Amino acid sequence: MKMAKILKTDGKWSVRKIVAALMVPLMMFIISTWYGRYSWIRDQAYKVAVNEKYIVEAKENLQKKDKELQKAIDDLKAEMNKKSGILHSRANKETDKREKGDERLLNLILDMLDNQQRNIQHQQDRLEKKAK
Repeated sequence: MKMAKILKTDGKWSVRKIVAALMVPLMMFIISTWYGRYSWIRDQAYKVAVNEKYIVEAKENLQKKDKELQKAIDDLKAEMNKKSGILHSRANKETDKREKGDERLLNLILDMLDNQQRNIQHQQDRLEKKAK
């Protein structure tokens, strides 16, 4: 009843007062909807910025770990090459020892063959002297 008295002017309905009365709730609805969308967009932008920051940090951490891993791999390769060199030198020493042993054995065999050949030559010489 009170609202009806406010909207009437001289007992007649005032269009201006009705429109003004309707504009207030409409404007409140528009402002609240606008603020709701604004706050949602602001929150989404914040989430994207935070996620972007985390992605950048993750990328930097991965690159750092990649460098550390590559350094560890290079160190491991260097150590393997070093140990391979040590193993190769040890194998060469063993091979040299075996070759020296084989060479001594070969020299002994050659000496024995030379001695046998001299003995045979002596025996042939004796036989030839006896045959004359």
